[in-house]
Amino acid sequence: MALYDNLKKVEGSPGIYYKDLYSRFPEKRSITEADFRKVKEETIELVLRLKVSGRQTHKTLSFKAMTMGRAVKKAAAERVKMLQQFKEGAISQESTKTLKALWEDYLRLKESSLSPENVKIQRLIFGKHIEPYIGSKQIKRVTARDLQGIINRILANGGKPRTAKNIQDYMRPFFNYAIDLNIVSHNPAAKLNIPKFDNKRYFEMDVDSARRLFRAILDYPDPLYRGIFVFLIHGRRLNEVLSLEWQNIKGEQSVYIIEAEYNKARRTMAYPLTSYLMEVLEQQPQYHRGLVFRAKTTGGKINRGTLRRHWERVTATARVLGMRIHDTRHLIGYLMANDGVSLEAIGKVLGHNNATTTARYSTLSLKTAEAVTDRLLRKIGE
Repeated sequence: MALYDNLKKVEGSPGIYYKDLYSRFPEKRSITEADFRKVKEETIELVLRLKVSGRQTHKTLSFKAMTMGRAVKKAAAERVKMLQQFKEGAISQESTKTLKALWEDYLRLKESSLSPENVKIQRLIFGKHIEPYIGSKQIKRVTARDLQGIINRILANGGKPRTAKNIQDYMRPFFNYAIDLNIVSHNPAAKLNIPKFDNKRYFEMDVDSARRLFRAILDYPDPLYRGIFVFLIHGRRLNEVLSLEWQNIKGEQSVYIIEAEYNKARRTMAYPLTSYLMEVLEQQPQYHRGLVFRAKTTGGKINRGTLRRHWERVTATARVLGMRIHDTRHLIGYLMANDGVSLEAIGKVLGHNNATTTARYSTLSLKTAEAVTDRLLRKIGE
């Protein structure tokens, strides 16, 4: 039993154990998601244990430069794969599955690493565009021609190229999953013909409208949602704000931390606590642990549908209808770029991982370009 002396069961993840090499949890037999932040090793070791048809086995996995939460999700995916491989006749049984059946297996596996909204969207797209045409086909008989036919049909019926691109974006990793299971030998979604299109969302707003928006946010009567919106106009993503915990607020250092697992850049980042942020934090119930912004009824994460209703009231007050919550980031980048702020500084504020992402905000509005040109011509003509 020496092998398992330092193993701590990961609650909520069957058959996954954390190898507690540094005795971070000496008194515990199992650890929860709340304990994950205490795991700071450069290399995290997790042990998979499973029993199939009376046969027991284990496998040790090592994850470098990764958060505990992400490592557990990858280990869970690997354990599912092992279970499928160890089941007697698993590969031959899987190979006879229909596209729809294997898709359901795949999506259940992915649910632990995708947001509920993302899973819902993938189900809707599959049910509308794929299942009616090739859902009943055996997975090993699905071809690139089948998928291209679906894409061509979408475009011919006036569908958006973005929808067609979603088909490829969702089916390509799915067929990679089928390849990993040795059901198919190649990926029919790898080389589909999709028209090029500009997927960037450009956002412009005049200074007066921006001022109305900021004032509507600062004057919003509900302190909970006002606090969330104030963080958003500091350049944060919504998930970063809704996942922020009190332990990430470092008042003595005047910074707050966005953990890597909630950061799109996958790097832990620190941002300054401005006076606006300090003020809204003081208006929140001082739990000093757990989520900073929590639902009033459940105490858990705030429902995004409820949040959107509050946002619609803000934008209605500011008379900037149609503005999405995520557009606050685009607005901040746009205004800073037009105010002459360097791309490096904008990238720092928005938490970009590279300058290419930030460069989208360097495009001046027509009015700004006109003003700059007029100023230049007047100077030259003097």
